[in-house]
Amino acid sequence: MINIAFLGNKYISDEIKSLLSGDAIPTTTTKADIFILSVDSANDLINQPKRFDKPTILYIKKNDPNLISIIKNYNFSGILTASISKENLIKKIMTIPGMESNKNIDELEILKSKILAKAENIPPLPVVAQELLKLTRSDETSLKLIIEKIKTDQGISSKVLKLINSPFYALRKEISSIDQASMLLGTTTIKNIVLSISIEEFYKKNFSLYKTTGNELWQHSHDTAVIAEFLGKKCKLDPDACYLSGLMHDVGKIVLVDFLLKEVDDYNDEKKLTGTTHQEIASVILSKWGVNKDIINAVLEHHNLSDNIFEKVLYYSNQISHNMNDEGLFETIKKELKIKIDDLLSILEHFRDSKHE
Repeated sequence: MINIAFLGNKYISDEIKSLLSGDAIPTTTTKADIFILSVDSANDLINQPKRFDKPTILYIKKNDPNLISIIKNYNFSGILTASISKENLIKKIMTIPGMESNKNIDELEILKSKILAKAENIPPLPVVAQELLKLTRSDETSLKLIIEKIKTDQGISSKVLKLINSPFYALRKEISSIDQASMLLGTTTIKNIVLSISIEEFYKKNFSLYKTTGNELWQHSHDTAVIAEFLGKKCKLDPDACYLSGLMHDVGKIVLVDFLLKEVDDYNDEKKLTGTTHQEIASVILSKWGVNKDIINAVLEHHNLSDNIFEKVLYYSNQISHNMNDEGLFETIKKELKIKIDDLLSILEHFRDSKHE
């Protein structure tokens, strides 16, 4: 909304106020973004200053030759006539230097509504992933049934085995079956790996405006999830919930990237360009997918250091994933989460080794 001070002929000003109703806020001259000076004749200009300290549009009620001859002596930002439409009046206001920010506000609100609508209509997770989201570590029997279902899906099975046999898991011998993987890593780990693979498809698009690739962004999410699971265990939190928060913390980018017009460095850039952030969009997506509220809140706050221990774990997990060589960060985490430095270094060494193999 634009703050406008209406000057000059009161009756004509009232007409303009009515025309701009809903798109402008009448205000005092000290609080105004712009002035609209309404005149009926040259006499209406007699008491007006030659130069205005804010952008000023002259609104002429009727064509007065005397008026036209003297307005060149004033620093008006534009001249309008009584026949102008509301649409053209707003366009004229927005072309005035300094009014772009107001234009952006209106445009961003429209863009934001489109982004939110797309987030609301995001495709559901695969059925297996939906079932896994409902399970906890105590649902061991149900987990085993899901594992049996995974074994029958050749596509998921092959992706699970490919990830397990990657340098990341650093297993001494190649794993050739889901049963073998479950015995070595446990059904819960298999569950989390399947969840990771389930969202991988959403990252198969161009993320160059985030200065990364879909695979790198997905890998970062997976890494953050594993770190969050580790930190969660050390902090006596639900490790599955911590894993899921790490896995989903950047999921908002899969929608937001479709609306970016130039490169962004952080969520502040996102906000300027789209009116929203990947954290906010993630909360919409995760609500759609039926994810726990605590996880959604952690994802919303993962760029802010919170007093909430669960949110703090996700915050630091994301930091570690981005800055694995920052010793100062590790010292801070040791104090904040009360974790032994040796425990922390052990998982960091695992990540570093996996990146170099």
